[in-house]
Amino acid sequence: MRSLAAMIVGQTSRLPRSLQASRLEAATPAGTASGTLAGETPAPLHLRRWIALWGAMLGAFMAVLDIQITNSSLPDILGSLGATLDEGSWISTSYLVAEIIVIPLTAWLADVFGTRRYLLANTLLFLAFSVACAFAWNLGSMIAFRVLQGFTGGVLIPMAFTLVLKLLPPGERPFGYGLFGMTATFAPAIGPTVGGWLTDNYGWPAIFYLNLIPGVLMLAAIGWGLHEENRGCCCCGGAIGGASARWPWASARSSCSSRKATATTGSIRTPSRRSA
Repeated sequence: MRSLAAMIVGQTSRLPRSLQASRLEAATPAGTASGTLAGETPAPLHLRRWIALWGAMLGAFMAVLDIQITNSSLPDILGSLGATLDEGSWISTSYLVAEIIVIPLTAWLADVFGTRRYLLANTLLFLAFSVACAFAWNLGSMIAFRVLQGFTGGVLIPMAFTLVLKLLPPGERPFGYGLFGMTATFAPAIGPTVGGWLTDNYGWPAIFYLNLIPGVLMLAAIGWGLHEENRGCCCCGGAIGGASARWPWASARSSCSSRKATATTGSIRTPSRRSA
């Protein structure tokens, strides 16, 4: 390894100084950064990506939980809003329909705004509309806030599965799939029970305040653990919309710099010596 480094330094010393750094970076094997062997991830990055993944799973858990949490609280909600039982069915249906509409659009919107920015913005809006549902003054306002809550909460479900694919290497993805499956099955199972207990002890607005503490934890986890996207990389084919993201386990940055160095050095010709 030392002989290889010495040979690279000897070759690059003959080039102009502006090209020496590019040659050395291009000669670095893909997957190595700061002395880390290929296939390995530095400990801080490994911790950050798992914290971001747990935060995303927490968001998916909240979004699925809110589908069923109002079912056992409907009599109290309808009595407070002055609505009939038939009209009250829209409180759950409106949230679910909004989620179904936004889920197919999530991939495109995440590419347009960026995964980290889009996830953080929707989490903040989801918490805001959850609190707004607790302050609803009639059935119309409740349905409107539930629709907006569904549009923002529906994003959290597919984004959790997306981060499993983007943050985890192939060997660790089965564990991420298991976490996502647990949130998708456990949350609707306990939703009516949790909603009924909160309504009996603290009143029906408490079922919407329940999202605040997990939501704050999710914002902290995503904000600290998820990297900013490498947007607008022309040599890697990344668009301004953020199609090429730099994730902790990928070697896109080293391959990008390698292409840049190759393109730069290939376009420069060594001047021939003039005869005396």
